[in-house]
Amino acid sequence: MSRCDQIVLQPNPAATPRVAKKGMDMKKHTLPIAITALALLVLTTMSYWPGTEAPRPTDDQTTSSPDTLGKAATGSTSDNAAPINRTAATATTQPSTGKDGSGTVRWLLTGVVTNSDGAPQDNVLVRATAETFYFGHTDLQPSTTDRAGRYVIDLDPWRNRSPLDRSQVTLLATVVAPTQTGRVSAKFPDGADSNRSLTLSANIDLETLATVTGRLVDVRGKPVANAEVQLRTHPASDDIMPPYDHTDEHGRYRLAVGMEGPHLVHAQRRDIGVATWQVNIVDDKHVDAPDLVLTAASELTGQAVYPDGQPVANARLMLAGSDYIETDASGRFEARHLAPGTHHISPPGQPKDGGDVTTGTGFQLITIRSARLRMQFRGPNNEVLTRQDVYAYWFPEAFGPVIENATTLNSIPANARSASVPHYEHGADIFAPHGSWFWIETPHGAQRPSLCVVQMAVGANETIAVMPFASPDLNAELHVTATREDGTQVQDLFVGLEQLTRGPRVPFAKLEGGAIGKAMRIPAGTYRLGVWQGWRSQYPETFQFEETIRVAPGETLTKNVKLIRGGLLDITVHRHGGTPGERVEASATVRIDGKEQSLAPYFARDPDQWSDRERDFLKIGQRAKSKMLLPVGTHTIRLRSGDEAWTTSVEIVAGERAHARFDLDH
Repeated sequence: MSRCDQIVLQPNPAATPRVAKKGMDMKKHTLPIAITALALLVLTTMSYWPGTEAPRPTDDQTTSSPDTLGKAATGSTSDNAAPINRTAATATTQPSTGKDGSGTVRWLLTGVVTNSDGAPQDNVLVRATAETFYFGHTDLQPSTTDRAGRYVIDLDPWRNRSPLDRSQVTLLATVVAPTQTGRVSAKFPDGADSNRSLTLSANIDLETLATVTGRLVDVRGKPVANAEVQLRTHPASDDIMPPYDHTDEHGRYRLAVGMEGPHLVHAQRRDIGVATWQVNIVDDKHVDAPDLVLTAASELTGQAVYPDGQPVANARLMLAGSDYIETDASGRFEARHLAPGTHHISPPGQPKDGGDVTTGTGFQLITIRSARLRMQFRGPNNEVLTRQDVYAYWFPEAFGPVIENATTLNSIPANARSASVPHYEHGADIFAPHGSWFWIETPHGAQRPSLCVVQMAVGANETIAVMPFASPDLNAELHVTATREDGTQVQDLFVGLEQLTRGPRVPFAKLEGGAIGKAMRIPAGTYRLGVWQGWRSQYPETFQFEETIRVAPGETLTKNVKLIRGGLLDITVHRHGGTPGERVEASATVRIDGKEQSLAPYFARDPDQWSDRERDFLKIGQRAKSKMLLPVGTHTIRLRSGDEAWTTSVEIVAGERAHARFDLDH
């Protein structure tokens, strides 16, 4: 057994806070992360498609004219102004008099939904949430677009909240249509008067998704209606909400794909049988699948053992890269409702391990060669705790001395970090090669933090990491305020602390009368302080302020910082005769401080997992939303493809998105 030393409190938060999940029962899953940055994973909340149609906007639901509502969220009708994706939306205030003269005060979020060609989208559902990093999300009343593509979201529940509460909120409006998706964010303006009507205007551009269509038939070739069809990632991840459909009377199905790469079409009707088909989605292209024949479901039974014959007990294993199976105390397993044939069983994250099993051939034995890391959680008195949420970062054996001597995760050299694979585990077991090292710690903001650095014993089937959990000593206070260049105070302020001595992520406690991220209790120590405005993980609004600080026990440290605002950039590439969504092998750069810098990666939205994914390439006719914050002023954007190059100038305005267009025919 390997036991981690108890580390009381020398935290290491990443600069990006984590969004709490609230009011949902859903599976944890591994989310993509920029390993080199090693920022804390930001878990996003999921919006479900409602079973009933939401109300459409009517003329009396808005305080602005249709012309106003159709403008970009930046408040400009210029081509260089794109719908907002990060900054505060255009806000208009009206006298507290309704259309009927009754004095009705309304707070609304509204805008126009357009497709990739710029045409308004009628009859699509817009879901809205009010998001905070620390308190999860609140669902708002959805809206269905009218013929002009207009939606209207009622913000009245937030009108009577305190200005401080509103300053912590980001409003998210999201569309998931059958083949398209889009999202926009907005902020409540500072100093909004609850006694006056308010309209926030935010337009939504839809991105076209790839689709998979096909037909299910039985062994006689007749169409199968009302069968369940799913599109799963392959090898499997814990999809929160994989694309899903039922076949119609002709056996046809249609699945919208939010993520490129390999997938598995899994079809089933329990009274007939099952069928599967592998497909690789490239460049968001449509795929018409061959007819899938539902054949009688089969089953298999067997046992998973280690090379020495010991059972792989009470473990979760992968079946055919798309499903999970559970072993019992003796390592035995069974699986039903399978497509007849051969299937591969392997440990999660180790697809080359394990073995093949064939349905209908009786009891089968498979060998698991990976080692297993098991976690135990202990309280201050060594009592056993239930499973805890932890991040586990895997490192090859060669990097053991590096992470043993590291003070924080961020202090590990980049070559080692790039080799690591993060897992978000709810205390679940992990399989990895013998000798692997793991850096395991609790998420940012955990009230009982813990850190464990452990090596999986060479030659042993299993290693147990015992993680101690103790209540922190929050014996110091930190107060942070910030102003912009114009002297106005920043309200939607976020603070990151990186502990410069070894230990778990920093816990904190909100001070009465203050806001998290502005006034908090923390353990005394030395930190790297990071301060920024808005959702740094999504689209930044200000350049981050950084400084090393020291806080003594019993000290109250006050920091007043100045934040510099910047702007963001969208890029669209056109080519005569090009297919919308076609991949373009070109790189976009901008020169900052005499250095040419890439504008990639670009954000794209995965509508099935509600996580931000990134692309390093451009697509014909589709906006690429650079995550890079640019200084205010005029910049030259350069596009290179092979030996060819194009340039254009853009004006970056604080808090807005500029739009750079390139015509590859000229």
